[in-house]
Amino acid sequence: MAGFGKVESALREGTAEVLIHASDGAADGIRKLDMLARQNAGNRGARPQIPVVTALKSLELDLALTRSNVIHAALLAGPASRSFLSRSQMLVRYRMADDDKIAEKHGQDF
Repeated sequence: MAGFGKVESALREGTAEVLIHASDGAADGIRKLDMLARQNAGNRGARPQIPVVTALKSLELDLALTRSNVIHAALLAGPASRSFLSRSQMLVRYRMADDDKIAEKHGQDF
């Protein structure tokens, strides 16, 4: 699901399994949803932490979810959510490795 209101409802109801923010989203909206996710963490039982994905820009989320202007999204329980989370973790590792190679090439740390 996408959109601040829908994501907020999913977090309040405890149905969100993964929280997604566009990396270029407004800090205020991200802060509010992150705070809500942390507040409701105790209601989740054995798995209190909701994974948060911030690896994609709004335009990339638009393409992935076939919607426009996606800033916040949530994934519900299921195989597609687990697959998305796994693939987003691979993307982050890939980008980090690429950053390391660029830094080595230019003799810099970032």
